[in-house]
Amino acid sequence: PHRNMEIISIPLAGELRHHDSMENTQHIKAGEVQIMSAGTGLTHSEYNGSESDVVNFLQLWVLPKEKNIEPRYDQEIFPSSERQGRIQNIVSPDPGDDGIWINQDAWFWLWDFKAGQSGSYTVKRPANGAYFFVLDGAITIAGEQLERRDGLGVEDASSIDLTATADCQLLIMDIPMQS
Repeated sequence: PHRNMEIISIPLAGELRHHDSMENTQHIKAGEVQIMSAGTGLTHSEYNGSESDVVNFLQLWVLPKEKNIEPRYDQEIFPSSERQGRIQNIVSPDPGDDGIWINQDAWFWLWDFKAGQSGSYTVKRPANGAYFFVLDGAITIAGEQLERRDGLGVEDASSIDLTATADCQLLIMDIPMQS
């Protein structure tokens, strides 16, 4: 059982099956994102949704902004075609944004770069930092060369420069740096 956590699941390959104590039973595939606000408490399980294919996914846990809220589940599709050469919001504290709502001042983004493409990421709020995770490919971030499955945290910066050294898929997590 879990309480007072924001739990984000991002399948990278295959299909994830989800079941929880709120009676949600879902399949989550690559290109989709799921979020649960555990709030006052819930139980859940995720497992491979296929008997023959491998599942590969990220599950990220974020401390909530407000504790003891009513547990909540949401899932959305985020087509990769909408992030080719541009940033795609997948998680946001603003219900009016494109991303799934999270109970925290945090934004998660996916961004697909072609080799040689550059960009800049601007941190959303002064108390936040940015954590970059390379899903695939290679990129230089703030002067550091990163490759597949490398990560880099940057704080005390308002804007961070990025240049792909190979085709690259990037996850950006813009999160509070203090609890």
